[in-house]
Amino acid sequence: MRPGRPRLALPALALLGALLARAPSGLAMEVTAPATVNALNGSSAHFPCTFNSCYRVTEKQFSLNWTYQECGNCTEVMLEDEGLYNCYVLNPPDRHKGHAKINLKVVTEVPPERDSTVAVIVGASVGGFLAMVILALVVVKCLRRRKQQKLNTDDQKTEEEGKTDGEGNPEEGPK
Repeated sequence: MRPGRPRLALPALALLGALLARAPSGLAMEVTAPATVNALNGSSAHFPCTFNSCYRVTEKQFSLNWTYQECGNCTEVMLEDEGLYNCYVLNPPDRHKGHAKINLKVVTEVPPERDSTVAVIVGASVGGFLAMVILALVVVKCLRRRKQQKLNTDDQKTEEEGKTDGEGNPEEGPK
């Protein structure tokens, strides 16, 4: 490998725990990998490629292959390892090969980490405001319900104390 280029670590079995994993029966093989891997120029890159199959892995029949395809529509001069890496998994008796693609981007400097402090502050503020509005609505509803219950109780007491003519005036007995 030339100096200045990333050293790529493409382990033959980058499947780790997924080799023995079993998916629920009836599902086709599923191969997963990150869509893009960014590697700092001169560093190593790790390409994880995992799969799930409804069939048990047998070492004699299992195969994992990597292919490399240069970036075909790149307009700028790029470093030589940049491009598309394909992970192919075959685990008979699965009928079809599983496939995942990883696009390697070689960068000359590490991109700055995204600072999500502002987003957290805004989200917490909006969430807190909405919580206060909901709390206020609940309190208002409870107060109205209590007031209505008190009015209903007062009306019942008035009716029990004496009959009224509907306008709050006591009814006169028979004449």
